[in-house]
Amino acid sequence: MEYAVPREVGLEALREVRRVIDASSWRIGFPIEIRSTPADDITLSTSSGRDSLYLAFHVPAKADHATYFAGVEEALRGFDGRPHWGKMHTLGGRRPGQGLPPVRGVPRPA
Repeated sequence: MEYAVPREVGLEALREVRRVIDASSWRIGFPIEIRSTPADDITLSTSSGRDSLYLAFHVPAKADHATYFAGVEEALRGFDGRPHWGKMHTLGGRRPGQGLPPVRGVPRPA
């Protein structure tokens, strides 16, 4: 699972994720991957309109990831986190376009 947060709050978001992990009983065997990208103007890009810091979370393929990913996602949503569309996340179709700038001529979901 990977989320992009605005770069200016990226370290604060990482500290919050660390707090959530430390308060849990999760046994995490992979490091958190961190990368950054400049803002772009691609409509559905997770860096659309903002410089972004990406935080990626991994588990072994057969591991139960549901609680870990859900807890991390909840923390990252508070920082305007946007999921990487090609990786696991729990948003499904419930919150399409979460945090993305409006697209001209396309109404926002209610």
